Formats: sequence, C-alpha cells, structure tokens
Amino acid sequence: MLQYVAEVKILKITAGILFFLIENENRMQHFCHGADQEDLSRVQLYEGEQQAERGVLYLYPDKQGCLLMACRRTCAISEEKLKLFFRSSQTTVGGMNDFSICLLPDAKTAAAPTEKILLIWNRYLQMQNEILEQAAQEDSKGVLDLAAQLLNRQFSLVDRDMFVIYETAGVMKALYAKLGENYSKEIVEELLLSKDFHEAATSEEPFYYLMESVNQNCYCCNISPDGIYQARLVVHVKEDEEVLPSGAEQISEMLASILTQMVRNQTLKTHSNENELLHRLCGMIAEGAIVDPEEIRKAAATFFRSTSQTYQVFCLEPYKASGWETQMETTLPVIVRKLEQEWPGTCAIASGQQIFWLATRPATVSADERYAFYQQLMLFLRETVFRAGASSPFADISQLPDAFDQAKAALWTGNKRDPSYWFYRFDDYRLDYMIDLMRGNSVGGELLLHPALKLLAEYDKAHESQLSETLRVFIEKRQNVTQAAEALFVHRTTLFRRLNQIRELTGLSFENPKEMLSLQLSYYLNETNISK
Repeated sequence: MLQYVAEVKILKITAGILFFLIENENRMQHFCHGADQEDLSRVQLYEGEQQAERGVLYLYPDKQGCLLMACRRTCAISEEKLKLFFRSSQTTVGGMNDFSICLLPDAKTAAAPTEKILLIWNRYLQMQNEILEQAAQEDSKGVLDLAAQLLNRQFSLVDRDMFVIYETAGVMKALYAKLGENYSKEIVEELLLSKDFHEAATSEEPFYYLMESVNQNCYCCNISPDGIYQARLVVHVKEDEEVLPSGAEQISEMLASILTQMVRNQTLKTHSNENELLHRLCGMIAEGAIVDPEEIRKAAATFFRSTSQTYQVFCLEPYKASGWETQMETTLPVIVRKLEQEWPGTCAIASGQQIFWLATRPATVSADERYAFYQQLMLFLRETVFRAGASSPFADISQLPDAFDQAKAALWTGNKRDPSYWFYRFDDYRLDYMIDLMRGNSVGGELLLHPALKLLAEYDKAHESQLSETLRVFIEKRQNVTQAAEALFVHRTTLFRRLNQIRELTGLSFENPKEMLSLQLSYYLNETNISK
C-alpha cells in the first residue's frame, strides 16, 4: 500500500499526474479521464470489492497487463464490469465517468506495476521537494530546470513585455527550424498584434492558444500575483497531441502557482518588475506630474548599469492616416516592445497616443557612432511609420522632465515647420520653439515686431525702394557689407547709401546687439507668419 504524503501542500499527486509520469516511461494506454483530478490516497490490488473507495487506485492483473483505476466517488463495481472496461477502449461504457483507466501492455503481474508505481511515486515526491527547496532558496532557474525534467515538454516563461525569462533548449531549436534566425521578432510581433492574446491576460484559468506563424498549440497559465498580470507560462503541445495529457496540464498549473508566489515575493524577477520604478516615473512625467529629482536619480541608478553616459529622450507618434486611431491599443505596445528589444537597456512607455523613449549612449561616443545610431533610428521610424522628436542630449538624469518637454516640443514644432520630415531634433528647432513661446505672450500680432519693419515696408511701397529687404539681408549676413552687397547684387557704395537712409528713417543703431537681435527675430516671425 502506498500512502500519500500529506505534508506536500503546494503540489499534489492525482491519477492524471501519476498516469502521465508512467506514460513517460511506458507505452501506456490512458483511454478514460473521468477521475484525473482526484487526489490519490493509496494503491491496492482489486480483490472483487463491491464498493470502490474514493481516491483509491486499484490494480487489476490480467494476462495482457494491468488495469489501473482511480475512483472519482464511492460507487459499486463488479469484476464483470472491470473486465468489460479492460477489454474495451470505448469511453461510452456505463460508469466510465467514475474512473480513470489505463493499460500497461508490458505488465504480466500486479507485483511488477506495484513496485514501478511506488518507484515513480516516490521519485515524484522527491522532485516536488527539490522544486520547493529551490523556490525557498530563491533559485528561479533551479525551479524551472527541475520543472523541465518533470514536464518532459518544451515550454517558455515570458513576461508581460514579451521578454523571455526562461525557455527550454528545444523551443529555440524548433522555432529556428520553422521561421529562421529572426523567429523571435516574428513571434513577438504576432503575439503583440493579437488582441485575443492580450485579452487572455485577464484569464484566471489556463487556456490553449494557437500560434499561427508556427502552427503551434500551447497551454498557457498566467502568472498574476494579486490579480496583476506579470508573466505567462507557455507549454508546447507535441505534434502528435491535440492537447496536453491531463497530468501535464496539472503539473503546468502547479508550476504556475509556485512561479506566481515567487513573483509576488520578488524572488523571480520579470523585465517588468525590474524596470517598474523607472517606467512608472517616466509615465508620471509624460502625464505632466512633478517628480522629485532624487527619485529620478534612484530609479536611474537601479535601471542603468553605468552612470557615465549621456541620455536622450524621444517622443514618437504615428503618421495620422485614415483609421489610425483605432489601431493604437495594439500598435503602441508593439512599438514599445520593439524599441526596448532593438536597443536593450533603454526605457520606453506609452502615454496617450504617443511613446516616450529614454535612450542612452556612452559618455564618450564618436561622431560615426552617433551617426550610425541616428541612421538606425531613422530606419526604425520608416519601417514602423512613426515620426519622432528628440531632446538635446543631457548628462544629469534629474533633467529628465525638461527632456520630455523638449522631445514633445521638437515633434510639434518640427512637424509644423517641416511636415515631410520623419525626425526632428530640438537643437535644430530651438529658435522656432522660442518664437512659439513669444507668440504665446499676451502681446501679439504686429505689435510684437520691431516697428522698423512696418515703417520700411510702407516706405518701400510708397517709393518702390528695397530698404526693408536690404536691412534683412544685412542682418542675415551678420552686418558683413561685402557679403550683403553680393547677396543683393548691388555695389558696396549703393549698400552704404541705403543703410544711411535706413538710419535716418528709423533711428536704428547697427552697433546695438540687442536691437539687431530684435530685428532678426522680427524678420523671422514675419517670414514664418508665426506672428499672425
């Protein structure tokens, strides 16, 4: 008689698990699954009992083998019925819902399977204890390695950001054979774009999911400590199976319960919870919240491995086309995931209909390396049909909120100024941004412009002269008489005469740098129609 070890609370032994373990070692026929979820209390030979006890596994010897049954509830059985079960694999036989039945074709006596069951049972209990010990020692890899031996199925553990925490060696090999070396990106894109796959994150029960790209059916268990989805255990179904054997399903669920507890205790780190603080702060900044600079420094110190680096924030937004708004729910997570996959060690978050991406580079980077980075980013933007604004590079991470504002301003101002471009650097649009701020002042319109512009424009109109254009070019050429005369196609003497006339009409002092700057900005405002 075999006694169930009651001290093992997390993992249990049922008929389904025992039959699954036996099947891994023998060519067994398991043709009825009526009581696979029943906890086993003991195993004994069938001796013609009139009543079958709940939770008891009976061994029925026969010249062809041994019939094993786990009674789902107390019920009456007879030897005639047992013989009928044994000789038939039809699951429609009366009373079959009360039993789980399998056949060991190589067993000649009851003694041999009894010893085998005892060996398998004890081995399983030992492995349970080893898994629990590894979990107690916070060794997540040890837990998953033992689970791989126990399941004898290929599986992966993938966090909510689609980063692989663990995968058995066969998973990579099989996917590579079907999709080639870019299999990871293809699968990630397929799953991220699948609304059904994301909706399954709310499922409290295990479910089957078919990955269409590789025609692979998978048994999935969500890892959701305290109801918050963090990761997913994905167990592959073999090609000759439609679904997993009942015992494999149960072991998968038991493993998921242990992993859930480990994530809750933070003894199993996912990409999400490792980066949670910085991602959360970036999300708050993107929404306009005021964040303590010291909190930003602490979060960055946890996230980034080096403090000797330069940061840069990018604000990404899709090209607006017909119906584009309806795709944001699935598109933005894809781009966030691809950014962090393409440039590891960076932080991307979605906010509204935009993405903010905090990227880093070494403090000392060559011009060629910087150029290569921007070229790679441009290619990414074109492939994903996004455009982006970029902040100025900065070394002090506490300046992160200002960099967020710069990236947004670069995208907004650059798109308004050069709508055909894909990429806008704040450094290239700083003046445009400053003028936008000037436009937001309560004093607007022509009153914002230097009065000399209106005066000269009216004089030119009345006298068919070119004094306003002369002043604009003279200022643009940084008051270089030779260059200004060449640009205007006039002699230097003519230019001097015009400048003297401008002084007399306006009272301008070309030696006053502030007045010259005011004139330059006024001409720029007038040309770009920003003042209107």
